[in-house]
Amino acid sequence: MDDPTEVEVLGESRSKWPIKPRKSIAAPTVTGLPTPRRIRLTTIEDVGRELRRLYRDARAGAVDTQDASRLSFVLDRLKAVIECTTLERRLAALEMRNGEKP
Repeated sequence: MDDPTEVEVLGESRSKWPIKPRKSIAAPTVTGLPTPRRIRLTTIEDVGRELRRLYRDARAGAVDTQDASRLSFVLDRLKAVIECTTLERRLAALEMRNGEKP
């Protein structure tokens, strides 16, 4: 099993990659093709807007539902990071106003 595209499953060598190619949402890296648009994801509102767009695209069939599920998970994690960061900043500001050390 020297092939990096294979994995051993229950003693049997199988390909890591599906036989049937799936539609991917990643932009091709070939020169001359358009690059994906840059999405602003700095606020929870931005993340919510992207989640709504992703949902509509998945419902319309423009994005594979498996890809949409994976991306929505990442967007949800990003939302959690934004929430925690915002709370940390607010808490630090309150502590500084009250003369406490963070």
